Amino acid sequence: MDSINRSQESDDSEIGNESLEMIDVRLGTIDTIRRRVKAAANVLGSMAMVAVLAGCTRAEAVPKTKGETVSAGKKNLTITVGDAHACASVNGDVKCWGHNHYGELGNNHITDSHVLVQVEGLTSGVTAIDAGGAYHACAVVNGGAQCWGGNAEGQLGNNSTIDSHVPVQVEGLTSGVKAIVVGSKHTCALVKGGVQCWGSNNSGELGNNSMTRSFVPVQVHGLTSGVTAIAAGSAHNCAVVRGEMKCWGYNGEGQLGNDSRVRSLVPMQVNGLTSDVTAIAAGSYHSCAVVNGGAQCWGENLYGALGNNSTTNSRVPVQVQGLISGVTAIAAGGPNTCAVVNGGVQCWGDNHFGQLGNDSTDLNSLVPVKVRFP
Repeated sequence: MDSINRSQESDDSEIGNESLEMIDVRLGTIDTIRRRVKAAANVLGSMAMVAVLAGCTRAEAVPKTKGETVSAGKKNLTITVGDAHACASVNGDVKCWGHNHYGELGNNHITDSHVLVQVEGLTSGVTAIDAGGAYHACAVVNGGAQCWGGNAEGQLGNNSTIDSHVPVQVEGLTSGVKAIVVGSKHTCALVKGGVQCWGSNNSGELGNNSMTRSFVPVQVHGLTSGVTAIAAGSAHNCAVVRGEMKCWGYNGEGQLGNDSRVRSLVPMQVNGLTSDVTAIAAGSYHSCAVVNGGAQCWGENLYGALGNNSTTNSRVPVQVQGLISGVTAIAAGGPNTCAVVNGGVQCWGDNHFGQLGNDSTDLNSLVPVKVRFP
């Protein structure tokens, strides 16, 4: 559930037979990982499968691998996975698969699909996509924002609570959108340097000093300019503002990082992170940041998602053990986290289904372990 959107470029005719330098992967809840792994493997081969197993929300992967392929020349590839559905964008063309009872595949049907289906109207022009919500997905299309799927809380942003089986225009966001992130039942977008959110607001996740849901985008308090990255957890969000990190919304596990467990209806300063934050991630109930090349995390730590050799929650950032330099990207899933470190991938936290990618399901890891690629 983070804000990083990387692309992978290759001069080769197939993805999967040469180096996959950057690939976005996003997961939802742990109980659906195994079926998503199978789906991802069918689409993108073992590279994507390992990244999905790592339990990341948008994990980047560098090593070479061989597997099934997605054909074509230069590729801009993003994979994003929600609770029970997934989407892939290749050169701006979006296809989805999986659960579809709320129209989250965007193909004007409500029948589940075990194969990729075309999202209606999104054959080109997509520069960012996030399917990480419970039952909805969103994309940046030619600078505007479109969403589809479940809409009970207004998370599609079209001034309605009616589900949509095809992409609909987010009201007012027809241009200037740089990034979009999806929470459980809310959505946020980075628009012309500021942040706007819509949908559920039970924990203040819209950041507008209110707990009233909104069916259209509202301005996040104080974040009107200078924002360079955003990330969405289940019911909290974070942003990088001129190098410092702020979070807002649900805070029951300390995921806002402000030494409190009290929700916040407006962005709060993360303790100690007042400069040099270059990347951020928001898991279901924890958050992470890359600061001066090192990784720090905070919030829920039951399975070791903070990577500090502990299972104690932390209400302030703690240093991920061993990752004090060389970190270029970070991704947070449910109760696990991954990072790109010196060109390789390391993960930590829950490993019941092999999410850490270290060829084991025996133990969770309270510290980073290296992902083993084929």
